[in-house]
Amino acid sequence: MTSTASPPLQEGVAPSPRTPVRPHRGRRARAGSGRVVESALLAYDGEHGSRPCAPVTVVIAALDEAANLPAVLAEIPRRIAGSRVDMLVVDDGSGDGTEAAARAAGALVLRLAVNCGHGTALRAGYRLAGERGTEVVATLDGDGQWDPADLDAMVRLVLDGDADMVIGSRVLGATEDAGSVRNAGVQVFGRLARVLTGTGVTDTSSGLRAIRTPVLTTVRQLQPQYQTSELLVGAALAGWRLAEVPTTMRRRLSGESKKGHNALYGLRYARVLLGTWVRESLRAPLPGSPRGMMPGLRPPAASRLLRFGLVSALCLGVSELVLLALVSGGWHGWTASLAASAAGVVPGYPLHRGWSFSRRGRGDPRAELLPYLVTSLSSALVAAVGTGAADALLRSRVGTGTRGTLDAAAFLTCYAAAWLGRFTVLDRWLFHPHADDDDPDPGPAPPDARPLTRSAP
Repeated sequence: MTSTASPPLQEGVAPSPRTPVRPHRGRRARAGSGRVVESALLAYDGEHGSRPCAPVTVVIAALDEAANLPAVLAEIPRRIAGSRVDMLVVDDGSGDGTEAAARAAGALVLRLAVNCGHGTALRAGYRLAGERGTEVVATLDGDGQWDPADLDAMVRLVLDGDADMVIGSRVLGATEDAGSVRNAGVQVFGRLARVLTGTGVTDTSSGLRAIRTPVLTTVRQLQPQYQTSELLVGAALAGWRLAEVPTTMRRRLSGESKKGHNALYGLRYARVLLGTWVRESLRAPLPGSPRGMMPGLRPPAASRLLRFGLVSALCLGVSELVLLALVSGGWHGWTASLAASAAGVVPGYPLHRGWSFSRRGRGDPRAELLPYLVTSLSSALVAAVGTGAADALLRSRVGTGTRGTLDAAAFLTCYAAAWLGRFTVLDRWLFHPHADDDDPDPGPAPPDARPLTRSAP
């Protein structure tokens, strides 16, 4: 897989005029945040002119961290993995002198006039660093919980081409925070992310990351607050290579966390994690991402199952509508059922083939149509037999009052099991024969890293 970073700006050449960006509204962004970011970027241009960023830029989004920033910035090496480093603090509308503290410590500062959210502040830093030619963006929190010394190994993996995004994992390492609820949440969300993305990620909310710049420009990022999980899930589904290194999460240097109550934070975080997965599973990958450049690269199994379920539900709905129309027109018996099934199954084939499984230009569609129809009719037969058997069993043991509800539950269960079996057959045998053999051997794992995905073919 090849990727190119944004070309660096030349000395003496003014940055290109900025195009106003319409802010995303609703829950995913605060109204007016786009205008705030644009104003901050223009102010930065006026202060620094065409100054390019260093090959490695450490971005810190900070809100009222004036007491902690000097110590955090003092720990950041001036060279990481042999490359020059810039420190960029995005002041997210602080009111305690965070901007002055960052400047005094030698950091570049992008000042947002009002609080726009941690995710919006990070995206502003990503954009500035990318436009000014940085190759790798590293992130830290402004509270001192992450050790900048770990960045050397992480950035080196990216610069050496072994990964596109490296995460510092407290699960693989350790945490000094004894909060059992938060630690349990990290484990739960890690397991959920592994199922959804098909990777081995263990820490979805780590603020210690090293990211190749093209990743940041080819992954949709809309969340104003919980940006870490959105970026991770989006990068995994886009086909970028992920890796983790063990790290230790320390206690805050001072002050209190701004994440809020554990239960509320967990619910919001889960909404973003699941919402991002659904959104990115159903939408086409952006140009420049591995899946955008190589359409045959498979999405994770959970994403393929989601697409398969939606297409299957559409086909079933079409069948039911056709059956109602035929019955009202005087058709009855097996002829009406067969015609309704064909009306739903046959049009669904190109949708399943081209969207559910991302099978573009591989194999002969005509040769695959017969097995597709066979699996469709077989699954319908299995579901019908299972539903009939359940109804016969309920009729002899359950009263009329509750049998209707149980019949409906049995119907849904049998059909869900049949369609899941059909998905397994089609995905593993018909649409992706020997899929695991198509991927190249990724080779030995880089030292001190845990690779989570294979390289794109």
